[in-house]
Amino acid sequence: MRRNALEPLKRWKTSEDRNFDGEDELKSIFETNKNPRRIIELLSLIAGEKILPGETLIIFDEIQECLGPERPEILQGEG
Repeated sequence: MRRNALEPLKRWKTSEDRNFDGEDELKSIFETNKNPRRIIELLSLIAGEKILPGETLIIFDEIQECLGPERPEILQGEG
């Protein structure tokens, strides 16, 4: 039996797609914050709806626009 490649995505209740190309407000969130919880709070404000850890899939397009070599660890989350 073949497994559908999109099957793992079904566990997410909502999704939020963000493109860093040309979104200065979005870039500034990652340039000025290292705390994942604070980043989620600020992304929720931009999205206009609450982003819930474990329920919302966040897709970042062109994230390299704002991340330097020291930033990938903030994408790992806490603990």
